[in-house]
Amino acid sequence: MRKAIGLFAVLFLVIFGWAQERGPIMIRGDADFTPENGVIAGTGTPEDPFLIAGWTVRVSKDSPFGIYLANTTKAFVLRGCVVIGAQDPNGAAIVLENVQNGVVEDCLVRESINGIAIQASRNLALRDNFLGVSGLGLQVLGTTLEHYQHVIEPTTTVNGKPVYYFFGIEDTVLTDLDAGNIVIAGARNVVLRGAKIDQTDGITVAFSQNVRIEAADISRPRGNGITILSSPGTSVRDSPRIANSKNAGIAVILSDNVRVENCGIYANLVGIYVNASDNFLAQNNAFAAGPVGVHITGASREPIVRKSLFYQNSYGVKLESALGPTVEACSFWQGDIAIFLDKNVRYARVAQNSIVAYWIWCFQLRLGRSALSSTTSRGRISGSSSKRPTRRLSPPETSCAET
Repeated sequence: MRKAIGLFAVLFLVIFGWAQERGPIMIRGDADFTPENGVIAGTGTPEDPFLIAGWTVRVSKDSPFGIYLANTTKAFVLRGCVVIGAQDPNGAAIVLENVQNGVVEDCLVRESINGIAIQASRNLALRDNFLGVSGLGLQVLGTTLEHYQHVIEPTTTVNGKPVYYFFGIEDTVLTDLDAGNIVIAGARNVVLRGAKIDQTDGITVAFSQNVRIEAADISRPRGNGITILSSPGTSVRDSPRIANSKNAGIAVILSDNVRVENCGIYANLVGIYVNASDNFLAQNNAFAAGPVGVHITGASREPIVRKSLFYQNSYGVKLESALGPTVEACSFWQGDIAIFLDKNVRYARVAQNSIVAYWIWCFQLRLGRSALSSTTSRGRISGSSSKRPTRRLSPPETSCAET
């Protein structure tokens, strides 16, 4: 009932023009909570928070945001505001950066690329907000667990679909969520089964342990399909479609012992991106139609890509910075470069792969030597077969062995 009343009130103000229009609101610290910056009441205490309410903010082309709050400690409520036309892809309609003890409720975002961006903030509450966007509806970013300690109710929606935000849950099974955004933070032993994302935000697992994502159907997410941040032991499995992500289908960052198995990963900018994450395993997956199938960097230790199919990827497996990586028993069909080893890769093992109709099987070595020998100082490459392509392409500054 409260959601219906709140949204009705906001729409009523907009339709009948009773919400007062103004330019962007910018608050850079506690001293900026003033009437000039949209504050209509309050003293900033938890019992009497600063109130910013009832404004319609039309964002100019040269502004990256509509409402911006940063570096505050006082309690505040942002209520019943409408933000229109935030078109900077690097900005958002509402930005909350390094703030705490705030509430955003009954707000409407429309004709904007990104909705609400929360960065390095604590103890925020979001409810009854409608985010109509062409980019990311809700972004929560941070470097510690406390930066994810918020209460975000599913009455906040992204393009009409609810935001599901779970903090601190344990030993829980979540099923069949058709979502605008899913965040699992500070969690332990959680199963997310049958989640669906379509043209909204993706799934984020942050500062958690032993989270399992099963049978996800992710299509056209506006950022990463799945982001795994500082969450060791996370697994993604048996998901037939993780496709058409603007960025990575799956991004693994600072998370050891992550497994991706039995998934279909198609037409993403990068299928799986792994950065500074040890003992990563991808096996029995299918990659197709993206610039890069698997990209491993950040000095990740002993990652393994095994028993997977790569079809029409410009790069099948791109090893940029890794120690002891293994690529084995994979099939590569109709692309440019099957397996690429950059100069910061050490002790690589490449074995028992089948490479067909790739123009180049290319390894960039420190000394520019051929890598199709049994053993090199950089690692072991053995038992892989390839069929000579009908065309040959040599990118600049790359030492290649034609096969």
